[in-house]
Amino acid sequence: MSSRTITVFYDGSHYIFRWLKALFSAHNEFKQRGFKIEYADFHEYCMHKFDSEKLKKKLQRKKYDIIFFAYHHDSELFNQPNEVLVDILKMARTQSNWFVWLDTADSTGTCHFEVLPYVDRYLKKQLLVDMQMYKKPIWGGRIHCQYYHEKYNLDDKNVSGTINQPLDAQYMDKIGLAWNVAIGDLFQNGGVQYLHPFSRKAPKYKECGKDKMFDTHFRGSAWSEVAGYQRRAYMKKLSECKNLKYPDPTKKVPKKEYNMELQKTRSVLSPFGWGEICGRDFECFVYGAALIKPSVEHLRTFPQWYVDGKTYVAIDWDFHNFDEIMDWLKNKPEEVKRIAENGQAMMKHYWSKEGKKEFVDHVINELKLQ
Repeated sequence: MSSRTITVFYDGSHYIFRWLKALFSAHNEFKQRGFKIEYADFHEYCMHKFDSEKLKKKLQRKKYDIIFFAYHHDSELFNQPNEVLVDILKMARTQSNWFVWLDTADSTGTCHFEVLPYVDRYLKKQLLVDMQMYKKPIWGGRIHCQYYHEKYNLDDKNVSGTINQPLDAQYMDKIGLAWNVAIGDLFQNGGVQYLHPFSRKAPKYKECGKDKMFDTHFRGSAWSEVAGYQRRAYMKKLSECKNLKYPDPTKKVPKKEYNMELQKTRSVLSPFGWGEICGRDFECFVYGAALIKPSVEHLRTFPQWYVDGKTYVAIDWDFHNFDEIMDWLKNKPEEVKRIAENGQAMMKHYWSKEGKKEFVDHVINELKLQ
C-alpha cells in the first residue's frame, strides 16, 4: 500500500488548533491506514499571525500530496482582497494532488461555498440533513437565527449582515462531513497544548448520578438578540422553576468553579449560540450529567452524539415542552441517570483506540481520494 501525506495549514488560532488535535492525536492510527499527518512547518504548528505572502511562499516551496486548509471565517484570510484569496486557493490546488477545505464554523449554516470551485473536497463540522436548504440564502448564516427572525420578527445587526452564499448544485458532491469539537483537545489548558503536538489530554470522568447537589445547570451570555434568543429564554424559563436547584445562570464564575459545578449537577442545559454544538455538550457527558438541548434533528455530525431519549433530551425550539422536561428531571432520577450514562459511554468510546480508528476511517472515507 502506497503512503499518503496530509499537510495541515490553519489560521494560527488556539480555537482551531484544539479542533485539529483530533487529527494529530490519531497519527498512529492514520499511519496504520497508510497516511502521515504533518504540520506544514514549525511556524504553522505554533500560534501565528496570518501573512498571505508567507503562506504563498510555503505553498510554492514544494509539491504537496494532500493539503488541508483550516481557516475560520473570522480569520485574516477572509480580510484579504478577493483576488488574494483566489490566488492562494488556486496556488494550493496547483501545488497539491488533493486540496481539502475544512470548514471550521460552529453553525450548520455558516459556509464558505465561494471556495468550492478551487477545492477537491469541502468538509464541514456539521451539515444540514436537508442539503437542498443550502441552495437558498440562510438569514444570519444560521438556521436557528432564520427561524426566530421569521417567526418573531427579531433582528440583530450582529448577524443580519451574514447571509450564506447559496450552494451551486454542480459542487454539491464536493461537500462532506468533518468532525466536531468533542474529539479535539477540549480538556487541556491553554498554551500547554502546544507542548504536546501529537496528543490530547484525556477527560477525567465523573460518575453519573453520584454526589450531585444541583438538578440542572446553565451559564452563558446572551449577547445577540437572535443568536442568543434560546439562552435568554432558558434563563427566563429556568427562573420560573421554583422546585429545581441550580446555580445563578446570570453570574459569571471562574472556569475552575464552573467545572466543579458541572461535576455536581444531574443535568446540563445547552442552548445554541453562534452554532448548535459547543464544548458544554461534551463537558456534560464527561462530568456525568444528562444533556438537555434544543432539538438537533436538522443536522448530522461526526460522531453522531445526539439521539433524543438516549444520549440527550430534546427541547423544541419554541420551548413548549420545557416544563414537561423539567418535571421529568425532578421526578425520574433513574431515567436522567440513564441518559447521562449513555452520553458518557459514547464519549469514552470515541476517546478509545477503537473510537480513534473509527474517526480515521471516517476522515479517509470522506476524502474520496482519486
